[in-house]
Amino acid sequence: MQTFENNQLGQTDDTIDIASRDENRLAVVKMTQQCQRTIEIISRQLDPDLFDTSEFLDAVKAMVLKNRRASVRILVFEPKTIVSRRHRLIDLVRTLPTYMQIRVPPPEYKDFSEMVFVADTTGYLHRLYTERFEGKTNFSDKRVAKYLVKEFNEMWDKATQDTNLRQLSI
Repeated sequence: MQTFENNQLGQTDDTIDIASRDENRLAVVKMTQQCQRTIEIISRQLDPDLFDTSEFLDAVKAMVLKNRRASVRILVFEPKTIVSRRHRLIDLVRTLPTYMQIRVPPPEYKDFSEMVFVADTTGYLHRLYTERFEGKTNFSDKRVAKYLVKEFNEMWDKATQDTNLRQLSI
């Protein structure tokens, strides 16, 4: 199993095949801990094994509080499921709306089945099938990361906010 201990965001240009839940989680956490500016995520249900862990949430919070220009943008396809699970990342988005946004892609992307995570437009984790843990990760491949961010931006520009994800004020 890959631990990513020696991988440095923006420096380690090795494309690594990953196949387990733990490898996915470790890659995302390590990249987020080293991230300085931007994170983009596309996920059907914001996989809780990756994005609802204390390690990941602490790293995201530290990044956005350290850099006033930090940005975390998230596209999700199943907001009701995420909210009903009480996903802690949603709470963090609601707490830090200046830095973090979450949207739902339009129906034309309903068959999109990939999971994409990009850190600082440099490192990425990409799975072709969101429900499987097989994928590729690289801590320093700007060419692929830029392509994934371009794909993300095309969806983001057409995406909308979902009422399930808005904070309720009392």
